[in-house]
Amino acid sequence: MVGRGTTKPEDTGIGEDVVDKVATALANLGDPPRKARLTKTDAVAHLYDSIAALKARGWTLAQIAQVFRDNGVNVTDATVRKAFSDVEKARGSKPKKARRTHAAGRTPVPAASPAATQASVLQEGARQGGNASQEDQPNASGFNALLDPSSV
Repeated sequence: MVGRGTTKPEDTGIGEDVVDKVATALANLGDPPRKARLTKTDAVAHLYDSIAALKARGWTLAQIAQVFRDNGVNVTDATVRKAFSDVEKARGSKPKKARRTHAAGRTPVPAASPAATQASVLQEGARQGGNASQEDQPNASGFNALLDPSSV
């Protein structure tokens, strides 16, 4: 009895002439046979270079999808957009967008020092004809903390 995964002694090899025959057959193979019918996504992928050239000239994917529909391919704008994007990603031809960090794109505003803020409060108090009271003094954060006693 022969166990699983073992071969019988008479099936132990392939003749060299058979291997040579297979090698010749493989070498003579041309392009694989084309599919008789393509999916909508395959059609967009097949026409990627033409679509990319049209986009470079200013055509939108929605306009290109309309050309598909006008020529008998019932496809949505979203299908064309997704299929085109998938091919771009697969080819690595889509330029990657720079990732923005949370603070990117904002111009930092220099904070006024507490000493400068206190000096401006004192100057304002002097202009108003009196001394700046303790309530008008900035707190440790540099902001004036004026509270309405009725709101507390």
